[in-house]
Amino acid sequence: MRVEGNIHHKATQIAMYLTFASLFVAMLTLPTADAQKKLPIADSEMQRYQLHLPVVQQDYSSYKVLLPLVGSSIQEVYSLPAGMPSMQASLGFVRRVGEGLELDGQPYTFVGTNVSYLAGPFFPETHMEEIVSFLAKHGVQVIRVWTEPWCDLERVARLVDLAGKYNVRLILTLQDFFGHKDGWWFKGKVESVDLPHIRNIVPLFANRPEILMWELMNEPTCPAEDANKSCWDAFVRWAAVTSSEIKRLDPHHLVAVGTQHAGFDREAEEAFRRVHALETIDIVSVHWDIGGTPKKELEIAHELRKPVYLGETYMVAYDKECHLLSSDVLDLRARAVAVDIERSRQLGIDGYLLWQYVHDGCGVTDYLPTDPVWQVIRAVSSQ
Repeated sequence: MRVEGNIHHKATQIAMYLTFASLFVAMLTLPTADAQKKLPIADSEMQRYQLHLPVVQQDYSSYKVLLPLVGSSIQEVYSLPAGMPSMQASLGFVRRVGEGLELDGQPYTFVGTNVSYLAGPFFPETHMEEIVSFLAKHGVQVIRVWTEPWCDLERVARLVDLAGKYNVRLILTLQDFFGHKDGWWFKGKVESVDLPHIRNIVPLFANRPEILMWELMNEPTCPAEDANKSCWDAFVRWAAVTSSEIKRLDPHHLVAVGTQHAGFDREAEEAFRRVHALETIDIVSVHWDIGGTPKKELEIAHELRKPVYLGETYMVAYDKECHLLSSDVLDLRARAVAVDIERSRQLGIDGYLLWQYVHDGCGVTDYLPTDPVWQVIRAVSSQ
């Protein structure tokens, strides 16, 4: 996803605003027993709901949830008790074990945010430590950053040092598909662009536990004009070649493709399955709207017995002029994120990243430093 994404039209704003309402009528947060203990709210102020999770080749039974609808601050509400172990007691290499992740022999899940521009040439490096320290203070455990071929690798190294200083991990995304690539990229750029970039950057950080994983590209796909068997076959070959080279140079870190979803037709879905079935791909990448369920993608991950993470999650809060859609939209969105994180854990999703933190300015789905969502993230990561 990009900050300038083409979702600024009025219909999308209305649809997303309706999503807020549906989230709190049909799917409200926090497991019942623990929520009663944590929230400083009387039973009379609670409303009880039944949330039915979709079956994804496993026994995901329904569970009851509670949330005060009115009258409580973000700080009071978001003390989430749900199965979220402390993630960052020490930095080590995270590895895949079956359908989960482990760190030092213990189950590992993560929450965090994208800051895609943090290592790029168009954002002042003078703000880099301020951002990393702010996010770490507010419970962010993983930051996803784009490190494209034109990035200054010395600056990337300084970012990795900051991650170690503040005890966070990084997902380093090696390319971005949107804006300057098409389906032909997978046939013609592996030798001239992808492999040289991999050979430049990966060996520099192969022994750095601050890196959680490498992503081959942000949202690689065969777009509509190129969506044919030839393109999808090239896409799978491209992923096989590039991920194999990363694994050759760096056996320590996880590797992901960076995909958005499984597509809308049989060929796209099969390519999604094939690319994640590669032995050199450790974890399934999905980008999804807050409040939705990537059922097809979860089924594929379970079929392949691999973990899955949400590399981007989004919900509109601003219009294209950076005006809030309503006076309470940020609070509603923060509550929706709390619901979504808890539900993702129930579905077996191993990582959850917001799109995205911004230092100033905004895009329609962004999170400024003053956003109440950081109270949610801090509460989740403290459990």
